[in-house]
Amino acid sequence: MNFFHNQDKARRKTTWLVLGFILSIVAIVLLIDAVIMKFASDPQVIQNISYINLGITSVIFLGSVYKYTQLRAGGKSIVDLMDAIPISRDSQDPNYRQLINVVDEIAIASGIAAPMLFVLPQEQGINAFVAGYNPNDTVLVVTQGSIDLLSRDELQGVIAHEYSHIFNSDTTLNLRILIVLSGLFMLSQAGFLLIRTRGDRKGNVLLVGLALYVLGYLGVLFGNILKAAISRQRESLADASAVQYTRNPQGITCALLKISQQGDAALMQNKHAEDVNHMCFSKARSISLTDLFATHPKLETRIAELDPDGTITAEFLATGSKSKPTVATKPKNTPPQGNNFITGTAALVGTQVIASIGNPSAANIHQAQQILLSVPDGLKQMLSTVDDAQALMYAMLIAICSKVDYTKINITDHIRAQIQVCLSFKELTDHSCRATLLELATPTLKKMDPASTDLFLKNMYALNEVDNKLNVFKAIMLTILTQRLHADAFKHIKPQFSNFRAVQTEISCILWFLALQGSDEADEQREAYAAAMKTLDPSFALGLDDQGFSVDDLVKSLTRLRLIMPNLKEQLLHACVTCIMQDAQVKIDEIALLRAICACLDCPAPLF
Repeated sequence: MNFFHNQDKARRKTTWLVLGFILSIVAIVLLIDAVIMKFASDPQVIQNISYINLGITSVIFLGSVYKYTQLRAGGKSIVDLMDAIPISRDSQDPNYRQLINVVDEIAIASGIAAPMLFVLPQEQGINAFVAGYNPNDTVLVVTQGSIDLLSRDELQGVIAHEYSHIFNSDTTLNLRILIVLSGLFMLSQAGFLLIRTRGDRKGNVLLVGLALYVLGYLGVLFGNILKAAISRQRESLADASAVQYTRNPQGITCALLKISQQGDAALMQNKHAEDVNHMCFSKARSISLTDLFATHPKLETRIAELDPDGTITAEFLATGSKSKPTVATKPKNTPPQGNNFITGTAALVGTQVIASIGNPSAANIHQAQQILLSVPDGLKQMLSTVDDAQALMYAMLIAICSKVDYTKINITDHIRAQIQVCLSFKELTDHSCRATLLELATPTLKKMDPASTDLFLKNMYALNEVDNKLNVFKAIMLTILTQRLHADAFKHIKPQFSNFRAVQTEISCILWFLALQGSDEADEQREAYAAAMKTLDPSFALGLDDQGFSVDDLVKSLTRLRLIMPNLKEQLLHACVTCIMQDAQVKIDEIALLRAICACLDCPAPLF
């Protein structure tokens, strides 16, 4: 699966969804006009048909706008709708700790922002879903039944399934489907109100109301059929992806078998379960009329596709286990194996890198487990509260600065003290540890209110200005924190640039930093930079000697390049690999920088 092609497909599906919505409105208006022209007894009603059309369009539009305002906060809106409860990182419940560890492992392995975790405590069925407009906005919601009844491997299979939805932009599509269907539903509700209207023109009002109700309901009906068809396709893809990521078909298969054993008890009791039905790991509501409305393939079908010879099913049934096995022990801290991913020519390596985006493997998850185990518990504890997480971020920035001036930032005495605690850990100088902590701190930092977020980001930039030396990690850190915590972080990221000409300077900045990272020799830097630029457009005239970019330039460049089309992101990453491979040597810092660039571009790169 190619991440960039999937992103482009998802974008096109969204376009077709919007177009289909517009065509539905036109069709409904025309059909209602035909009904009125045919059956209306009052000529004045026919004369005012243009106003009726305007009213119909307005009702549908306002219905969608109303739903959009409900969902404008992205994943957080769904959490509020479902009354889900946040899961604290400092929870001592072993089942919650297991969930947090599994999510952290997949987040680090895949290179995607760790989602905020929530639980539906009243739901005893096994289920989960992700929601959000972009990877930085994602929330992961699990039922209490999933936490209580699934083993570690089963839980990993379910979470990997949900991550597939993030990689394939299903979360954005799911939210937009909700918005579209709400507009059509509002039309049928308006028709129902008109049917109940009393007055001198009862006959004509009844006619219009009946037409609105029937056609609006038919719109919702066909919309739900479309929603179900899209959802079934995406669920099958996510099942296959979960096995690809974990290399363990038994985990997700046994989770589905446990859901099958639960029967109707697996369904959600939440009053908004229908709204999120198409987002869930398994169906949240029972659809008895026809398979046309089923948002998920049948459990038997999904299990058969994952376990074609029935071996896993037979073993599961033989054990007769309907409850959760003993919580698995922590992974053993074994020395990381050598990673030979980056091998071959620049073209070959570029192909390998692109193929890995959005496609983590079981080996990547194992690597992530080892990285997590290497992070001191004292630093992990700093991820539990907002103040401590802020202190950790300040300390990470300070650790790579040559001088520090606390008077430049507005912080509490507690945060100041915790900064000193963090700085006592030598691991803060290790890039891998810093990158891991940056990934895992995001969910906690998102709990800040807007004012606190603005102050935190202002302080981070102020610290950078105290020691405004050229340091790539500082630029990456500031970019990622800004992208993930800013007030606009939840919004859908719409591509704005369809060619490289509009972002030529920004591309030059990125490749300039990569060239400097790869060698201390000026001639080698020029060769790497020129080779990379040539892969994008031979006519690009900016040379390495013409540049003099700052950390602030790199932050702005990464932010702007985030808005290029998916196919351009693919080409840009090929150019980055070309720059790295020009001297036929790959440094750890170069790979770390490449992965960080991927994160800033919303391209989830696994551990190379």
